[in-house]
Amino acid sequence: MLYVITGATGHIGNNIVRLLLSMGERVRVLVRRESDPSLEGLEVERRVGALDNVGFLLENIERGCCVIHCAGMIALSERDSEAVYHANVDITCNIVQACMEKEARLVYVSSVDAISAQGRIVEPECFYPDELVGCYARSKAIASNYALKKTEGGLDGCVVCPSAVIGDNDFKVSCVGQVIKDYIDRMPLAYIKGGYNFVSVSDVAKGCVLAAEKGQRGKCYLLTGEYMSVKDMFLCLNGLSGKKHLPPYLPFGLVYFLAPVLGLYYTLRGKRPVFSRYALTCLGQDKQYCCEETKKALGYSFKSARETVKESYDYFIKLKE
Repeated sequence: MLYVITGATGHIGNNIVRLLLSMGERVRVLVRRESDPSLEGLEVERRVGALDNVGFLLENIERGCCVIHCAGMIALSERDSEAVYHANVDITCNIVQACMEKEARLVYVSSVDAISAQGRIVEPECFYPDELVGCYARSKAIASNYALKKTEGGLDGCVVCPSAVIGDNDFKVSCVGQVIKDYIDRMPLAYIKGGYNFVSVSDVAKGCVLAAEKGQRGKCYLLTGEYMSVKDMFLCLNGLSGKKHLPPYLPFGLVYFLAPVLGLYYTLRGKRPVFSRYALTCLGQDKQYCCEETKKALGYSFKSARETVKESYDYFIKLKE
């Protein structure tokens, strides 16, 4: 089968490409540039163009193929809300329409950030963007609802929602990947109260392919891992590196107040900001993801949080060698 991947140069996308190639599948990537380090040396069909060009999509999405739509824009502030909406909603609508016209299967890669529930969270049947904070979360919820609604009108598709993805082949350096890289590089860091559900990018890639193979039309699947506090993440990194002392602890309220300054610090370094107020809000939320239905339906499994952090740590250590 032909797999068409959008967002193939991103963290999840390039790992999906690698997995599919290892399975002997035919892979076509829709990219903005002819070359990118994340795809270097990989035997893929490259198609260069814009995802907001419907003609480009119809030309490259073949009848009966499977599209895994990973492309999107992550935003930790409201500054780029219009661009985020265009990237995450408008383009997803284009992809959905092209898949319907070509009778192609679709796996839309959304995010757990699009889920508004608190406490114990299972696979959602729909999303509530008006209950969410942040343009990124709202845009992913709107796009997810659109894709699910279109399955009632003939789209053969499903939605997957990964949690905080870290791990191998992090070419563009994800937010949590940046923290791990800074730890390795001995940059100034601190830890705060809170934590998140971390999942290995290799597990997410497998989950996306399993969804392509086994996912039911109109269903949403959680591709989550294991919760780990920020403190435990640094303790894990200490164990991997042999360091004995944790970074200093800072009160949550102080970091929240200083978030704009900390964001400027990362921006001046040419890095993606890690401590935005939106990111801090996510760290403080009480969300316990339960993906038992996904495990049952797809055969999905995930590494422990410690194994997941080690995967990311090993990747950045390898880059320094």
